[in-house]
Amino acid sequence: MSPSSTRRRRASSWRTTIAVRLAALLVPFVLAWALWLVRAHLDQAAAVLVLVLPVVAAAACGDRWAGVLAAVSSAVWFDVFFTAPYLSVAIWGRDDLELVGAFLLVGAAVTELALWGRRQSAVALRRATYLDDAISLSSARTDPTDLRWEDRTACGEIARVLGAEDVTYEHGAPPPSQPTIDADGRIRKNTHVLRSLPTDEVTVIPVRWGNDVVGHVRVTAGHRTVSPDPEQGKVAVLLAGQIAHQAMRR
Repeated sequence: MSPSSTRRRRASSWRTTIAVRLAALLVPFVLAWALWLVRAHLDQAAAVLVLVLPVVAAAACGDRWAGVLAAVSSAVWFDVFFTAPYLSVAIWGRDDLELVGAFLLVGAAVTELALWGRRQSAVALRRATYLDDAISLSSARTDPTDLRWEDRTACGEIARVLGAEDVTYEHGAPPPSQPTIDADGRIRKNTHVLRSLPTDEVTVIPVRWGNDVVGHVRVTAGHRTVSPDPEQGKVAVLLAGQIAHQAMRR
């Protein structure tokens, strides 16, 4: 992607974020005002339920600040329109104060729950994508005259899954002192579990055929910190295993 395209994309994303946050501030006011017009047919509980809706909508956009702004705005306008003295931000009475405080807490909780659900959905989609790629690679047919095609494809997929700078395959067992991505997806050096791929040395993934190590994948993180989760590590190990079949045919 060109620098100009990146700048345009960032500018568009920023404009969208600003628009969402402005809506998070304004929509609760519009709803509260509309509810005020029909207050004779509405009680406080119903007003609370309606004013929670913009909080959920803002949080569903994936912006925590939008959810917080919507929760604060909803609480303020609920106070203005539905607690005495009406049409004032002043609060008289302990019950009204507790109600507004509970509204803020519920709004914050709804925001966090919505964001958690969004994160879980993104993780599930990412896992499905990784597994689909691994299955597609496993079922691919290679040209016998170009047996290294699968090596390159698997290494490219491993680099994408882990976010690594470079991934290559070499025959033979890796040095025992190298950091290793194990079958459980975790990065280990000796007996220590590492949080990130080391930037000062190569991390390896042993490629096994049965009980034998026939080669290893060399993963270079580069100069930036790369912290793949265990799910990504497991997919990388699965992809590395696709190389074993071709390695044994050479």
